Amino acid sequence: MRPEGGSPLEIQALENFIQRFRPVFARIHGQARRVQRMEKLSGNGFEDWCLTFLPEYFCRTPSRMHRWMFRKLEQF
Repeated sequence: MRPEGGSPLEIQALENFIQRFRPVFARIHGQARRVQRMEKLSGNGFEDWCLTFLPEYFCRTPSRMHRWMFRKLEQF
């Protein structure tokens, strides 16, 4: 192996590999991040989900009625 890190052919082969499989790696990485995000939110309930994904609809703290409704919806 050369001190520079590899021959030009080895470097070109690696660049070709990365270019060819970048969309595959990006898709798999995106799926893994979505799974992690849903796992993180799954234990917090519907209220936390709403506050995370619909913040523009919750500009104030949910009222007792809203909390009651969240609990009822979680039972479905």
